[in-house]
Amino acid sequence: MKIPFIKNFIAGREMEYIKAAVEANHLQGDGRFAAECNALLEKITGARCALIVSSCTSGLELAALLADVKPRDEVIVPSFTFVSTASAFALRGAKIKWCDIREDTLNMDEQFLKGIASESTKIIAPVHYAGVVCDMASIMETAQKHSSLVIEDAAQGMMSYLDGRHAGSFGQMASLSFHGTKNVVCGEGGAILINDERFIDRAYILREKGTNRRQFINGQVDKYTWVDLGGSFVASEIAAAFLLGQLEYAEEITKARLEVCAAYRRALEPLEAAGRFKLGRVPEGCRENGHIFYMLMNTPDDASKMLSLLKGAGIGACQHYAPLHLSPMGIKLAGGNPVRLPVSESVAKRIVRLPVYPQMTPAEIDYVVGEVEKF
Repeated sequence: MKIPFIKNFIAGREMEYIKAAVEANHLQGDGRFAAECNALLEKITGARCALIVSSCTSGLELAALLADVKPRDEVIVPSFTFVSTASAFALRGAKIKWCDIREDTLNMDEQFLKGIASESTKIIAPVHYAGVVCDMASIMETAQKHSSLVIEDAAQGMMSYLDGRHAGSFGQMASLSFHGTKNVVCGEGGAILINDERFIDRAYILREKGTNRRQFINGQVDKYTWVDLGGSFVASEIAAAFLLGQLEYAEEITKARLEVCAAYRRALEPLEAAGRFKLGRVPEGCRENGHIFYMLMNTPDDASKMLSLLKGAGIGACQHYAPLHLSPMGIKLAGGNPVRLPVSESVAKRIVRLPVYPQMTPAEIDYVVGEVEKF
């Protein structure tokens, strides 16, 4: 049996919407489907403003521009994350300070954060790993103490909640991902969520290359012009059309993924109890989204052997991030002196991620579990 790590799928009316976008002769951004995506995202997430963009990376870069990040501004980022969480701010010349993670959730360690945050900290950028929301009460408390902004990397957080609040609704800004590997997808795409009204008007300008094009479209000016520094962050209408078809079924997609993860957990908990590995934890008050199911093996050698066994059985298992603080660029950003983040370094060598997709069958789940049990 061959089981891929992910499997693309059509949730609802994606192809119908793409056809409608083509027939409407509007393939560039900010058409009907983009507007509907923005409105639906605001409804789901509770954000004051949601704007789809070309990727989660571009959403973070737009947030960095809106936050007016300048050279040597300090930004705290977890090392166990995708490069975009750091590069979005490093591109503005920011000084990146690396934070370790918790072993139970692989989220930013809020206690470690308290020890490294200071009056020099302009931004804290937590990452909601595996769709489990960070301890945002503690993170926001630290940010408020030092007058720092919080920009959430909610790339994995679509349909994730903490105490009834959606991932990305806590900080001043956040970015979501709709990359093809995520739960709700459009191939390449993302959204910036803005919860602080101070940034909303300027977001429209920076998102459109620094022009006041929105005022022109709304009839407020007779022509648009260059008024600020910006970039090309707008997503195409084709991507928006596909995304809308997925967003309309976001709850159903999440439910299906959670059922797969629950089946894995039921089957593998006896092995965890026997001390063979650890499974991720979901803290009280969190509703995860089934984005990732992983095992933390006892040793790097166990992880390597498990991955080899699974791949040999045709199962698309994989590891995840190499800690950024140990990467060539991460060391450079730290002034050539690598820091020590023991949990990030250990987890990266021991994690094994199992396939999860909404249409995964009980037979496929049983096959994966059976191969894990062989180990």
